[in-house]
Amino acid sequence: VVSLSACTEMITAIANDISSVAKEVGLGSMDNIVIIKPILLAAQAEDSHELILDYLSEKSEFKKSMGDLIEKLKELIKPLRHNINAGVLGEDIQHIESWGKSFEEAFCQLRTAMDQLKGSNFDEWGQWVSGYIWYEKLSHRHATEPIMSFKEKEQRKWVDYIHAGLWDRIIIMTDEGQELNLGYLGISEYGLEVLIDDLNERGEIEGIQVLNVTCCDLLRRFPDNIVDLTGIRKLKMGLSGVSQLPDNINQWTELEEIDMTGCESIKNLPEKIGYLMKLKKVSIWGCSLYQLKDAVKQDVHQITHKIAPTVELVVDQEQGWVREAWNDRGDAKPRISKEESKGFEFVMEQCQLLRQIEDPYVQIKVDKVQALNYYFKGQYQKALEIEEKIEQDILELNESNHRLEEVCFNKANSYFELGEYDKALEIYGNTLAFCLVNDSARPQLGVVCDNIGLVYHIQNKLDIALMYFFLAIKINKVNLGESHSLLGAAYHNAAVCLSDRGAYKASLDYFNKALTIQLDKLGDSHPKVGNTYNNMGTLFLSMGQQEEGHLYFKKALSVYFNSIGDQHPDVADTYCNIANDYVLKAEYEKALEYYEKALKIKITSQGAQHQSVEKTYSFIAVAYHKKGDYQTAIKYRIKITELKEARLGDLHPDLGDEFFGIALLFLKINQKEKARQYFLLAVKCFEKGFGKDHSKTIALKNFVKEFE
Repeated sequence: VVSLSACTEMITAIANDISSVAKEVGLGSMDNIVIIKPILLAAQAEDSHELILDYLSEKSEFKKSMGDLIEKLKELIKPLRHNINAGVLGEDIQHIESWGKSFEEAFCQLRTAMDQLKGSNFDEWGQWVSGYIWYEKLSHRHATEPIMSFKEKEQRKWVDYIHAGLWDRIIIMTDEGQELNLGYLGISEYGLEVLIDDLNERGEIEGIQVLNVTCCDLLRRFPDNIVDLTGIRKLKMGLSGVSQLPDNINQWTELEEIDMTGCESIKNLPEKIGYLMKLKKVSIWGCSLYQLKDAVKQDVHQITHKIAPTVELVVDQEQGWVREAWNDRGDAKPRISKEESKGFEFVMEQCQLLRQIEDPYVQIKVDKVQALNYYFKGQYQKALEIEEKIEQDILELNESNHRLEEVCFNKANSYFELGEYDKALEIYGNTLAFCLVNDSARPQLGVVCDNIGLVYHIQNKLDIALMYFFLAIKINKVNLGESHSLLGAAYHNAAVCLSDRGAYKASLDYFNKALTIQLDKLGDSHPKVGNTYNNMGTLFLSMGQQEEGHLYFKKALSVYFNSIGDQHPDVADTYCNIANDYVLKAEYEKALEYYEKALKIKITSQGAQHQSVEKTYSFIAVAYHKKGDYQTAIKYRIKITELKEARLGDLHPDLGDEFFGIALLFLKINQKEKARQYFLLAVKCFEKGFGKDHSKTIALKNFVKEFE
């Protein structure tokens, strides 16, 4: 990768050369001129890696539709595309790839490049590229050399690539089968046509099971011979320039999945897509489909006859019209999902592409993005494993550019989510000490204190938690100002803690402070605003103001539905809060209705092993207990112990509490032997976790003796 300073020197040298030669310039100088843009792209590529990774990190939570991210990502990947093309097609060939077109086309691109350079911050570049002499030189060469059509040049170019050993670099074996991987390459329909013809001649075309044209923005349409890929099972074309699927798509009889994420040029779905008997999933997230949308307004049959009930459709927040097409119809419906994991999968794919860049610093940043994504996905153990690898890599590089305190902070977050609170506190403490002695890390002080407060809060050490929340507020005010979003987060956490402590008036005051900052910085439809409304609803219930509480729950749901959809875990949390209120009012059937809605969302979006599922089982068990249905309460308590055991291991002290609760429930139904078994299991857990002489262990043993 050429550095920016080297690029500046090179362009300046070329410009000086241009200004000193005669009008009838030789080919050598012209060749120098036409490689400026690839060199500039190479110079920008290093920055692009950073920008992409930072951007993906920022959007890791995927709190909004992928459609909001598409245009930004397209801009960020342009320089990266240059690197991938150079690696796959060869550095020298890559210069031809950028400028091996007819002179008329080259001139148009040259003018575009000039405009880009003139708009940059580097004034000296603009002085050289704006000269009329460039036009004269290009015109001179245009008049003296033959012109080939774009189609002819593309076909000849890809034949040359094949002769240079291209197949070894674009045919790969993946878990999904043999893949023709053209992702990010500057290939047009004519180049793809050449590749398919060559595969046919080799007799290897039936072996291709995956076609990957992700981010191929020069590919506007598929060539007619695309349907010769008869063995294809998956089509990956996200963020490509393709405007339509093949009309004869029915010839892909083995096709199971089509991923069109972010293909804004796609206007409609082909008639024969409904003939694909093995099709299981189609992602239209970020596709405009405006022709299909207009047609569906007149006749919903325009989409319902194309998509079989066995197909899952992945849509974005603006494609509610797709779901509505099946409303009030008696026929079977496809599964239509606003799949939260889509953003996760997309980021992981981009990270795999970035792995092609053999730079240890880029690899560390890729690891950071992947760890964050696993964290936000709820896969905390996987996130922790990657974070530990990052820490080791940074130590081996002895490089201060990658902030070690940030890695340690993320490790502590993962330990927190895994329920290993003492370990989390230990690492948060180390991070806090590091921040105190390193000026560059001072801005982190507030958020570290805030998270320490969260640990003490969950351990029910409310006074200590509040001390850290107030400290976070004070530090954030000094370091970040009175209206920073992190200050709003600290206000919010302090408000929740004050509510749990029974200081309702103070809690409401802090919630309002948090809400003021959030509305100003994030807008009234941001999920964090929904979170604050949700917690304010809980506060009002605690204050005995049920009507006001439910009003804020409705506000929270309205924000969620408009920002993250109706299947997000935050929606499930609000349903649980509504259900909790119905339990307090002894309206158990109504409570269980909301708990079941919440449970379904959490299992679908976070997985059946997630801690939030465990918590929801606990709520349901309490409702059945209060209802007097002890058998069902026991069933849910046992589910909780299975999840805790898988997460924490055998005989963890938290399991002891659960076993004790199950034993009491068996006593309720007069099954004393079963109760005894669970009491003894609880004793074993406490002995292992706390020790035989701990007050909690002794108290439990005395209880069991009395019971016996």
